[in-house]
Amino acid sequence: MAHVIRSELAPRPGDFNWLQLRRLTYVDAKGATRKWEMSERCHKPIHESSDVDAVIVVATISYPNSNRDSELLLIKQFRPPVNKQVVEFVAGLQDEFETVEACARRELSEEVGYQEGVSLIGLSPPIPMDAGQSGSLSAVVFLSVDGDHPNNQVENLKSHPEESEDIEVLRVPFKRLQKSILEFEKKGCLVGAMVWSYCIGLFGQGLPESLMDEKGTFAKRVRSRSESFEHASLMDQVNALRQNELEMTQKHENCQREWFQMLEKISTELKEAKEQNSQLDFEVTIRTEECNMQRTLLGLVVGTTAFALLVSTLRRSQ
Repeated sequence: MAHVIRSELAPRPGDFNWLQLRRLTYVDAKGATRKWEMSERCHKPIHESSDVDAVIVVATISYPNSNRDSELLLIKQFRPPVNKQVVEFVAGLQDEFETVEACARRELSEEVGYQEGVSLIGLSPPIPMDAGQSGSLSAVVFLSVDGDHPNNQVENLKSHPEESEDIEVLRVPFKRLQKSILEFEKKGCLVGAMVWSYCIGLFGQGLPESLMDEKGTFAKRVRSRSESFEHASLMDQVNALRQNELEMTQKHENCQREWFQMLEKISTELKEAKEQNSQLDFEVTIRTEECNMQRTLLGLVVGTTAFALLVSTLRRSQ
């Protein structure tokens, strides 16, 4: 099994406040010793319940009283390493002695202004954001915001981002999220990996056909970026065929079951009819015998009466 056997911290320039370099020596799965260069954050939170150093806040805004469409909370800010505006989720570094949930709520308050009517939905386990370059682990925190809360009205929100942060808050209705992703890219923005992953998971696995524009250019652009999307699309088709096959097999089994149940019902009805016919035949036989006995008795009565009349007539004649 591959494992790291040595970790050496590289000298850090004196004016570097957030990042440092490290050289790793590790043994790969074949037993060969290899080197790896990585970067890491200088800051590391101290909290017994936390293995992460940053949080990503996926916040949804609902309006239970005003019947407005639910929204996904995004932000847009300039990212110097890519020299572009990036559309992403609220995120930030975890402070010392701060829990993951507390960090998420603080970042949401600082960057957007939401403090009240915020409920925790769930937390992800620690996840690597760029495991080939950094050992940083983040937690995804899912929050629900009550958009109808008086203090959560846009005019009442008071955010206080850091001086170096130039953040534009985006509240995107879910029903327009697909088109909004396209519009962000058309305006020259980059869409963050987490937002992309969220949208792909929300609208379908593999190639997000539902995100295509009317001319289909969006899907072509995605395919050109990675052939894995085409593979995923084919896998979706294969999975769909398998699902259809399973459904057809289920229907066939149901038809067989119904057919056997029908045959069993017919057999039962025939058996009952036969029993009824046997009972009817028995009753007819009994009635026939009764009639024969009645005829015999009637014959005896008639014969006896006739004999009595004959005897009476003979006596009178004497």
